[in-house]
Amino acid sequence: IAASGSLTFTVEFDPSATGTRTATLSIANNDADENPYNFDITGYGANGIEVTSGSDAGAGTLRQALADACDGDEITFNGVSTITLTSAELTVDKDVTINGGSGVTIQRNTTSGNFRIFDINSSNTVTLKYLTIKDGRLTGSDDGAGIHAASDLVVENCVFESNVATDDGGG
Repeated sequence: IAASGSLTFTVEFDPSATGTRTATLSIANNDADENPYNFDITGYGANGIEVTSGSDAGAGTLRQALADACDGDEITFNGVSTITLTSAELTVDKDVTINGGSGVTIQRNTTSGNFRIFDINSSNTVTLKYLTIKDGRLTGSDDGAGIHAASDLVVENCVFESNVATDDGGG
């Protein structure tokens, strides 16, 4: 690089494991008092998990993806537009993003008893994107038929449809 010149470069972070990763980038040069240039880099490696089944439980389901997820993971959907829950609410106990992409409906089977759709535990940061959360139903003193969140929750471009809690808080 010529004197007073500049160079732009890109450093891509592609970790092979989850969690916080650090590295030092060292660039050799011919400047005697600044050789080498050292840059400390820190990033967080997260996995992507794909949901491939619209069933309530088992391999490829959203319930299994939530069980397998690590903090920082993003859960996406491949070939799934509707997930029908038949057994119980989905418990989210990690810092995750659930991204419905072009739109995914997560609904309770209306003949399967009363339960909410998502129960998000405390101390977690959860992001929900491009989802329709439908047909959560609670009776008694519970609230939050669509989502019960005891933590930080970010909701982007989601639809809440037909969620009912008889005490209060249908959404």
